Amino acid sequence: MQLTQQERQLIQISFAKLDRPGGDFARYFFDLLFEVAPLVKPMFVTERNLLEQHFYELFSTAIKKMDSFDSIKPTLRALGRQHARHQVKKEQFSVVKSVLLLAIDYMEAGTCSSETLNAWGHYFDCIAAAMQQGMDEVTELSAPVYNMGPGSLADPASLNEQASPIEQAELNQQAALFDPAEQNEHAAQGHWGAQTVTHSPTQ
Repeated sequence: MQLTQQERQLIQISFAKLDRPGGDFARYFFDLLFEVAPLVKPMFVTERNLLEQHFYELFSTAIKKMDSFDSIKPTLRALGRQHARHQVKKEQFSVVKSVLLLAIDYMEAGTCSSETLNAWGHYFDCIAAAMQQGMDEVTELSAPVYNMGPGSLADPASLNEQASPIEQAELNQQAALFDPAEQNEHAAQGHWGAQTVTHSPTQ
């Protein structure tokens, strides 16, 4: 499922259009997600601004690490285990994939080529596969609370707290991926075929 060099280049060019001041990609992504799948909204209990911030940090990190994807697989598996413990289902990934591609296309004013959207879809599948490996490792599920703020699924500190000693060692090696200083440096440099969902953005 590895990305080709052309796919990586297409994603990087596309992401440069999303990763800009005032772009509001994370805000639009969640607006669209909650419109397409309103039943998932109660699962997100974190304040909206923190939810968007943590999502975008994970999203941009995944793009930055495309060329060394194996290095973030332990983190993605750990994130998958956390999702499974909070009763997130594999079937829900297809909805997220559709929403993500729609959000990307919308934020690029409908100019995103089919080749670029296919590349994004392929990379989402790679990320989802790693997360689902982690989900398969979970045998006991906890209460269905989906929280992406501090102490949540998307918080690296939370992943470390609930991981086994071996998992902690893996996650500690990934800590730099979520270092705000590294994220800021990435931003300063300027640097997921989904099911069809029809949506008319609210102006």
